[in-house]
Amino acid sequence: MRSHVEDVLKCSGGPEIVSCCAPRDHGSQVGNVQPVGTPQPCAVETRSVDGVAVTRVTGDVDIGTCDLVRTELVNQLTERPDGLIADLSEVTHFDSIGIAMLVAVSSQAEQEELTFAIAAARCPVLRPLHVAGAVGFLTLFPTLPEALASVRPAPA
Repeated sequence: MRSHVEDVLKCSGGPEIVSCCAPRDHGSQVGNVQPVGTPQPCAVETRSVDGVAVTRVTGDVDIGTCDLVRTELVNQLTERPDGLIADLSEVTHFDSIGIAMLVAVSSQAEQEELTFAIAAARCPVLRPLHVAGAVGFLTLFPTLPEALASVRPAPA
């Protein structure tokens, strides 16, 4: 599978992706406004789009939430959809355990001859993937529609 990281980086501001995010700031809360670095709860939901399972993940993906995401993605693989997309476009924090999880799910999908892609145009996901060098192992798209267009089976 070809990684679409160059397209993703173009849509996300180019090579500056490595420096586009400030470190998480766990500063104090002011009024009802949460600081940028305030951990956000993780939620996972899957829907079918023309036979392709789209797992939408929101919030933080870290050591405390990674199993929730992994379990859902692996469960979807066992259902044998026409393809699987992890939609990470609303993830607010993504760390090394999330990277390892995506690489493992991608590897499992490949072994099972299923197409797995990631829709992620946001810096909290792209920056760690880029810094870790994982973009070469994953099929990335800047948007869900682009990922769907690539994963959907060709019409008969």
